[in-house]
Parts: sequence; structure tokens; C-alpha cells
Amino acid sequence: MGNENCPNDFDFDIKVRQKDACLGVYTSAFGEGDAKGARISEFTKESAAQEAQMSSGDVITAVNQVRVNSHDQLWDEIAKYKVGEQVAVEFLRDNQPRQIQATLKACRDNSNRVMMFKSDEISDEPNREFMLWNFDEKDQDQLRENRIITIHRGAEGDAAKINTAPQNTDIQDRSLRLENFRAYPNPAQGQVTVEFHSEPLPTIVSLLDISGRQLFREELNAFNGDYFQQFDLSEYAKGTVVLFVQQNGKVFTEQIIVN
Repeated sequence: MGNENCPNDFDFDIKVRQKDACLGVYTSAFGEGDAKGARISEFTKESAAQEAQMSSGDVITAVNQVRVNSHDQLWDEIAKYKVGEQVAVEFLRDNQPRQIQATLKACRDNSNRVMMFKSDEISDEPNREFMLWNFDEKDQDQLRENRIITIHRGAEGDAAKINTAPQNTDIQDRSLRLENFRAYPNPAQGQVTVEFHSEPLPTIVSLLDISGRQLFREELNAFNGDYFQQFDLSEYAKGTVVLFVQQNGKVFTEQIIVN
């Protein structure tokens, strides 16, 4: 299925960016009026943010005076610094602005940003990029040779987190309809294929563990409406993976059982 958001139709180079220093937060998107940021849902066991007296519910809005409007922007800013460096974190608590100094700690696991560039183009802007855990050379080879993305379990490090509880009424009220959706086979032991058609609007595709922690996330800002991707879940071992598709304020979810 031809798609500018999928690598099937061109040769590509891969660049992997790894973050060594962590603020130690799990965050979700926040936006109310003009206020946007990354809202803290939980902390890692060794958290620089928690040691600096931040609390669950705080909304991070800037790092060293650079605005952050999402988890991905927060990840990018923290990735610029080394373990032991101090950063000034601006945040909202009960809609009141605050600021603290946090000394960054070593991430306990590797979260990676994978960027794919067309081999015949010279550009600083990737044709495709996504976030996942522990993406090693073997996984890069599989992506190059078979166009398959390997999904690993993540341990501890800055990551997005979404409430995946089936009784979440907000998600049910914002149900997104997808045409020709398939996630197969399900249950799966190794590879699973996800495909669907939707309106050509900016789209986010995520895979989460059952607790809501992000395993994979891809923002498709120039989405043409057709999605096709194979994932290798054999490294994930047994459990449940939740697929999230977000578009225009609506959400579609599907559980994938890994045997």
C-alpha cells in the first residue's frame, strides 16, 4: 500500500538518536486555552523531577527557557544535556507558574528517536521518524531489509503515558472511525500487520503496554490517509499491546494479544 509515511517505496538511511540523561517523568499531552505542555502522570523510581519537588499533575512548559508543548518536545530538549547537568524546568501547578532546578539522572533504559531519510536526498528533515525503546543494530537491519519495526519492552526512562483503561469515558466519547482497519494476526506470536484508511489529517499512531506506557509513537503530519506497517513483537514476549490511533481530537484503540 503506497504511502509517503511508510518506507516501502524508497531506499533510505537511518539515524538513531539516544537520550542518556532523564528527567524521570511519564507525561501526557496537556492543552487548555493558551497553556500547552507535558503533564506529569508518574515518576520513575530514580527521578530528578521528583527530587526537585515536582508533583504528579504538574504541567512542564519549558526547559532552560525553551518552550515545550508536548512529550516529544520535552524529550528533545532533555536529550540535549548530559547526566549530572542542571536544567531549569518551568511548569504550572494549579494554573500557577513555577520553576525549579533539576539535576538530570542517567536513564535506566534507552529510549530512541529513529529518523529515516531518502538515500538520494540531502536534507536535515527526515521523511519519517518515530520513538521506541532499545533499537539496536539488528533492529536497524530488519527495518532496512524487511521494512519491519521491532518493538521491545521499555524499563525506565522519560516516556509518554496514556490512560488505556477500557472504562475511560473520554476515550469512548471521542471514538475515531477507521475504514478497513485490520491488525493481524491477533493473537500474535511474532509479526503483526496494522493497516487502515482514514481522512488525510495529521495522525498519531502509538503502541502502548497495558499500563499505558508508550512503546512506539509516530506522528504523521502529512498523512495521506493510508497506513500500512508491520511490527515484530517477538522481542516483547507475552502480554497485551494497545494500539492507539489519534486524529482530530478522536481516538481509536485496539488490543493486540502477544502469546
